[in-house]
Amino acid sequence: MKDKNLKEQMSKNLKKIMADRKISNKVLADIIGTDTARVSKLLSGQCAMTSEQVFHLAQKIHISTDVIYGVTTEKEQMHRFLLSELRLPINEYTFKLIRSHVENLKRLANTKR
Repeated sequence: MKDKNLKEQMSKNLKKIMADRKISNKVLADIIGTDTARVSKLLSGQCAMTSEQVFHLAQKIHISTDVIYGVTTEKEQMHRFLLSELRLPINEYTFKLIRSHVENLKRLANTKR
């Protein structure tokens, strides 16, 4: 993949991830150890995250680096997991329901610390 395509794809993926998870530019900047000006450049496709930043983001928000890079989507990964591990088919409703439960479990785990 060309460098420009990588930047554009990563920008698109970051925007979607941030919107889905309600992550602000400031929060993203804190997670990946940069400032909001750099985040603006990331989101406009002017630059790309380093592999270390991608790894930190993936760890912090519990997402695969493949989703950030655009190799696959979060929905596709969950679908593969449900089919292979649980042998359950997934549709839009079950995807949203499972994601909601995961978010609730994360909040619960954070309140117990």
